[in-house]
Amino acid sequence: MPTAQELVNRGNNLFPVGLVAVIAAGSIPEIPGEGFPRGALDELVMVVLGVVGVVWYLRSRYTRSVVPVLLAGGVLIMKVVALLIEDADDKGDDIGIGIVMAIAIVTWVVIYVRTRNSTSG
Repeated sequence: MPTAQELVNRGNNLFPVGLVAVIAAGSIPEIPGEGFPRGALDELVMVVLGVVGVVWYLRSRYTRSVVPVLLAGGVLIMKVVALLIEDADDKGDDIGIGIVMAIAIVTWVVIYVRTRNSTSG
């Protein structure tokens, strides 16, 4: 049976990993429509990050770790790279996902810091 802190860690890990996984799953249909390799590079990396995140979560969901926010940061970095290399008509989703990921990262960091001693004293 997991401890209270492990349950808090599980919730903290599920938030960014779940977000990355959902965004990655939504990117799969876009891969064939984007110009390959430049246009589809960010979608392919997001799918890989989503799979890595799900595998990590299944193995380490109860641990207190920064891996989930690193995955979200990877998506944000790929979206910035995509803004630099993609055609102008393909940049709309990159901007939207980048904003969502930036907000999610800030939110997760606040949650992570505020729950570090949630079950003590």
